[in-house]
Amino acid sequence: MTPDGSVPFDVELGDANQSGSGPSPVQQLARLALKLVGIGFTTVFMATGIIFHNEPPHVLLFYGHPIAYYLTLMSIFIAGVFEIGTAFGVSRAHDDGEAGDGRRIAFGRAVLWASIIPLATVGGLGGYTIRFKA
Repeated sequence: MTPDGSVPFDVELGDANQSGSGPSPVQQLARLALKLVGIGFTTVFMATGIIFHNEPPHVLLFYGHPIAYYLTLMSIFIAGVFEIGTAFGVSRAHDDGEAGDGRRIAFGRAVLWASIIPLATVGGLGGYTIRFKA
């Protein structure tokens, strides 16, 4: 306790983030690539499972149009493959010496946000239940 009644509070940040500017571009690329690979493989596996194990639903959207149903699933599959390819492209930015360049990070983030649409669509078509641990 100091003479004015306050308690000193000493905190050391360590070596990981001394500049206070957040993770380095290389760390951002690695995290982004990991997220893209995870969502991409999840989308691909869910679409593949629906293609081989479910028949077209008899709902208003695909009633009498099984080709449209399977084309939708194939386009979702291709979107998942594109997400995985984007992850490899983003991860190669470090090898190419472009880790400080924000274009690949920005493109990877845009693809990551856009990947929610095929993932939600394949989840809705397949009737998957997604549970969150509280």
